[in-house]
Amino acid sequence: MVAQPGVETFGCCLPRKPGKFSTLINSSVYWNKDLINAEALSQRLSGAAATQPQPEVYIRGDRHVDYENVIKVMAAAQRAGIQKLGFVTEPSE
Repeated sequence: MVAQPGVETFGCCLPRKPGKFSTLINSSVYWNKDLINAEALSQRLSGAAATQPQPEVYIRGDRHVDYENVIKVMAAAQRAGIQKLGFVTEPSE
C-alpha cells in the first residue's frame, strides 16, 4: 500500500492481493508513489492491461477529490482494457 500522510479515502474495500495503485490527491494523480500526468496514466494503464495475468488496479482518493477526476481515471482504465478496478479505503478513526 502507498502511504500518503493525511489522505482520507473513499471506496468499498481493502485489496486482498497486491496490485497497481492510482491515488488521487486534489486533482493530482499518482501511480504508486510517482506523480504522473494523464498521458503517463494512460501508458501505465495500457501496460498493466497487457500484463498476463492482468493485475488489479485500485483507485484511492482523498475526500477533496472532485468526482469528475475519479471518473476520468475510471474512464482511462476502461479505455486501456483494465478488467479489475477497485477502490481502496482506510477505516475511519
